[in-house]
Amino acid sequence: MIVSLVMRKAHIFRPYADQALQAVTACLNDRNETVRKTFAVTAGYLARLVSHPTLVKYIQSQTDKYFSEGIHIHYIVNVDEQQRAMSGIAVEAISRNASAAFTAIASSILPFVFLAKHDPVESVREPFIEVWSENTGGAGAIKLYIREIMTLVAGHLEDAQWRVKQVSALTLADACEAIGVDIREHLDLVMPLLIRGVGGRTWTGKEAVLKALVVVAENAKDYLSSAQVDEISKVLTNRIF
Repeated sequence: MIVSLVMRKAHIFRPYADQALQAVTACLNDRNETVRKTFAVTAGYLARLVSHPTLVKYIQSQTDKYFSEGIHIHYIVNVDEQQRAMSGIAVEAISRNASAAFTAIASSILPFVFLAKHDPVESVREPFIEVWSENTGGAGAIKLYIREIMTLVAGHLEDAQWRVKQVSALTLADACEAIGVDIREHLDLVMPLLIRGVGGRTWTGKEAVLKALVVVAENAKDYLSSAQVDEISKVLTNRIF
């Protein structure tokens, strides 16, 4: 019914779209998986008509859902994984069914999509991989959103949840490798993250940060200050020995 109104009576339904999205969002935690996916698609169509602030708020709620430990719903066995999967499905629904609206908020959503497509669980990362492929040109998009991506990584590289750390580490490594020598333009942003990520206790995925540090040092060797070179050498020595 809602999708039909969006498609056929948009001019009439638009004033009520924000309220409709709010109601639909509450259904994304339904116990039935088919129902959850159906409402996610409905929300995707509603994205065509809702106000910009409402759409941004909806996207933020999906981002928060991905990073949170999960709402403890008794009828969902793997709450955390299910919640992350729904976040991807919801984002993909907007990309597919409201492309113009998606493009309008690309800078707000694509850095998150890039991060989430490194999720260790295939069923979770697949929607994000699809969204990234459909809306970007690969390395060019990483260069375009490198600061937003690194800001996102910075906020989660030392997260209490190991899987968030792992995703952040893989994102950091992938971004550094993907833009190659162009990383030298962003050393002020990237180096503190790499040094911070390599230090401290060992955790799954940390090797990706170490690899990224080596790649950056190689690609930007002529642009590193003596202090940065000394710090890299010290960190690598401590990790190896």
